[in-house]
Amino acid sequence: MLVTSYVDPAVLHESSLRDLRRFLHQLGREARQGEVGIVVGGNYYGITEFDDAKE
Repeated sequence: MLVTSYVDPAVLHESSLRDLRRFLHQLGREARQGEVGIVVGGNYYGITEFDDAKE
C-alpha cells in the first residue's frame, strides 16, 4: 500500500507533527506493518518500532 500526501510546510506545527507521528504509529501497529515510512525533504524515515496504543 502506498499513501501519498503533500502539505504546505507552513501548516506544520508541533501539534500537527505530533498527530502525524501518532497516526503513523497507529497505522503500522493496527495494519501489522513491518515498516511505515515517511519522506520529508527528500529523506526517507522508516518506523519499525511502534508506540503502544496508549501513547
